[in-house]
Amino acid sequence: MFVVCEEIKEYENDLLDLVKLFDVDLKTNIKIISSNDNKKGFIKIYIDNKLYSFEHDIIQKDKDLLFYNREYKRVIKSFLYRALSNYFGKDLAWGSLTGIRPARLVYEKLEQGEDFENALKKVGEEFFISDNKWKLLGKIVKNQLSVIKKDNTQCLYIHIPICPTRCIYCSFVSTDFKHAIEYIDVYVEKLLKEIKFTIERIKLNKIKIDSVYVGGGTPSILSSSQLEDILIAIQELNVNEITVECGRADTITKEKLDVLSKYKVNRICINPQTFNDFTLKYIGRNHTIEQVLDAYKLARKYDFIINMDLIAGLPNENFEDFKRSIDMAVKLNPDNITIHTLSIKNAGLIKSMNNVKLVDEQEVEKMLNYSYNLLCDNSYNPYYLYKQKYMLGAFENVGYAKTGKECRFNIYSMEDLKSIIACGAGAISKRINNNTREIIRIANVKQIKDYIERFDEMLERKKSLFN
Repeated sequence: MFVVCEEIKEYENDLLDLVKLFDVDLKTNIKIISSNDNKKGFIKIYIDNKLYSFEHDIIQKDKDLLFYNREYKRVIKSFLYRALSNYFGKDLAWGSLTGIRPARLVYEKLEQGEDFENALKKVGEEFFISDNKWKLLGKIVKNQLSVIKKDNTQCLYIHIPICPTRCIYCSFVSTDFKHAIEYIDVYVEKLLKEIKFTIERIKLNKIKIDSVYVGGGTPSILSSSQLEDILIAIQELNVNEITVECGRADTITKEKLDVLSKYKVNRICINPQTFNDFTLKYIGRNHTIEQVLDAYKLARKYDFIINMDLIAGLPNENFEDFKRSIDMAVKLNPDNITIHTLSIKNAGLIKSMNNVKLVDEQEVEKMLNYSYNLLCDNSYNPYYLYKQKYMLGAFENVGYAKTGKECRFNIYSMEDLKSIIACGAGAISKRINNNTREIIRIANVKQIKDYIERFDEMLERKKSLFN
């Protein structure tokens, strides 16, 4: 049972996320009482009737309510983490941090005038981040600062929520091909209309687009002619970077790569997730390792920056299995390698499967540490990082890149450094106020069928984004 007092009721879900990192099934009775009204604020935390009591300086509830809520919530999470850590005898690598963007915290300090070393140190101390993760975070922000362009440009995201099959761990809103096939042609037709509608307003508002990312799902599930239509539509933007995810090797053909190359796509993703055929079949991917190698060999004939995704902690895999995969990836020498940690979300099929053998936290940590050392030793630099809920060990996803091969869109979107204009079913646009850091999100409906049926409404939403 988890109970919080009325004063902090609006923070309940965030606090509960932290509790679940220690007590997944919520078998422990936890109660939090908090006050910020006296000369000294106090927080009392009861864990199975054991009391942890803390005092803190009053957090002023001034005109900036966003700042107040953020700071008050962080104070409570800090004390809650200390209580939970003491009670369960356990430290977490990312401490009290449950948010998905750790690097954003360093940027906050830099924007407040702190120098880099002090900003990093204060974030580490405030959130109880372990030395290893603190150093990783420092490397990532340094690498980002050498890549990002501080200008008024924005980014465009195009969403293709269709995959050949659904992976058992996937929590994204994506439809497998056999269920989407009747809608694909109409979906692409509507998507092209939204893209053209959006570009008209981009030009009208004199917005400069830096990066375009065509993601999913698996965009390369589309035919070469459909991909060509989408790429033709964005050519007049004259952008610096275009990424198209070709995550499944069984969707990659020479004809499609010819189209991508012709229309100035300079980055693609070929994602094996593992170099173990048994695991691929188990997790629901119908391609083989041989197909991955063939697709990679074919793509290497073009001038693409190539990313490969691997997942640490896949079911039934141990450290040696993962080691073979990362060793193979490094041997292939793609420009980017992204290491994800398995996340067990409610929307994933894996959540309801019986007899799934999950990897323990220590084994996952060993995988991540091995990846970091191997990749850094082979001239890959960590350049972006994000966390998700319910990741094994509460660890992270990290993108590594050769120098000069970083994906700027990944940095801008993950760190909320630029506004994102998004098109397609399930796409979420983000308008960022650079002065207040306030973010306004405008989402399209998630399902393809709904997107098609409510298309006019999607265009009205897009108008409000530009207004």
